[in-house]
Formats: sequence, C-alpha cells, structure tokens
Amino acid sequence: MTKKNTKDIKMILTGKGCKTTCQVLAILVKIIEVIVIVGAVASGIAGILFGLGWYNTSANVAIRDMLLDQDMPITVSGAEEYVNSFFAKPESVQIATVVGAAVVIAILLVLIVMVLEYMYRFFKDLSHSRTPFSLENVDRLQKMATWLFAVLVFSMVVELIAPLALGVGKVSFSIPVSSFAVGFIMLVLAVVFRHGYELEQKVKEKK
Repeated sequence: MTKKNTKDIKMILTGKGCKTTCQVLAILVKIIEVIVIVGAVASGIAGILFGLGWYNTSANVAIRDMLLDQDMPITVSGAEEYVNSFFAKPESVQIATVVGAAVVIAILLVLIVMVLEYMYRFFKDLSHSRTPFSLENVDRLQKMATWLFAVLVFSMVVELIAPLALGVGKVSFSIPVSSFAVGFIMLVLAVVFRHGYELEQKVKEKK
C-alpha cells in the first residue's frame, strides 16, 4: 500500500459522512451488545435455577405437549424425535441437559459480547478520531477476529456434540465459511491499518 492509498483511505474514513455512519453503527452495536448480555445473564440464571432443582413435572409435560401439538400456530419443525427422546429420559438427566444447554448458550453469548465490545470501540474511535490509523484500532481488529474465530469454533463443537448429548445420535457438522471469511478480512484490515500507521509515523518523522 502506497502513501497515496493510505491518504485516500484516511480521507474516506475521516469524512463527515463516514463519521456519522460510524456513530450510528457504534450505537447499534452497543444496543445489540446489551441485548446479548441480558440473554447471557438470563441463560445463566436459568441454568442455576434448574441446577438447584426448580423443576416442575407438570410444567415439563405441558412444554412437551405444546412442542408436539400440531394444532398450535407455531410448532417446532422436525422436533418430535428430539422431544420424545428428551422427555423419555430420567428427570435428573433432563435437568442436567437443560443446565448444560443454558451454560453453553451463556458461554456462546459471552464470546459474542467480546466481539461486539471491540467492534463498538472500533466504530466509536472512527467516529471521533482524526486518523483511523492507530495501534489501538489494529489491536481491536485483531481481537475482533480472534473472538469471532472463538465463537465459530465453539459453535461447531457444540453442533457436533449436541445431538449425542440429547441422545438422538444424529451428528451434523457444517463449516461457516462466510463467517470465517469475515474474520480473515478483519485480520487483513488490521495489517492495512498497521501499515497506514507506520506510514503516518514516517511522514511525521520527516517533518
């Protein structure tokens, strides 16, 4: 990347329109982050309550009937095998399964929060800073990519072991190529921003 390319990128990212867009994106990311944090806390609380034995057999049956009732406006498509397998297990196993699911969801949401937090800081910095090229932004992009990879790998592991944990025995596996591509793009941007930072430092030294 040449000095001219660096200057062009800087002009685009520091323009009024881009700053406004980054401000809006920062607000949206923070809102999503708060929602995800609430979800993580709710999942954790649900896991704790079930782990402590807050489990009602009548409610258990009602949930099963609701999931399998074909007359319901909303039903869980293809869930009959999973639901029957789950409710056929002893109550202790059902509780352990629900607690495990709550813990998995909470962990996944925490990982997502980390991605969103660095994304928020990145957009906030772009909306206020005079230059986008800083070591802080390089670090944010790298950490965004790292936490995103953590989310993807964790999701794939869960996708592999969840059917076995539920006792269904049908293991499915898929690789989210597009999501991994986003992570690699973040790493490439980190390299670009670092190069832009180094070029700016050289220009300052010459002055």
